[in-house]
Amino acid sequence: MLELQQLTSDLSNNVLTLTLNQPQRRNVLSELMLAEL
Repeated sequence: MLELQQLTSDLSNNVLTLTLNQPQRRNVLSELMLAEL
C-alpha cells in the first residue's frame, strides 16, 4: 500500500510538471486526475 501511495505521489508530481510545461493540455490532465479520485 505504501508503494502505491508513492507511485500515486510521483504520478501527481509528473502531472503537475506536465501541466506547468504544457498549459494547453491542462484540461485533459485535470480530467485524468479527477477520474482517479
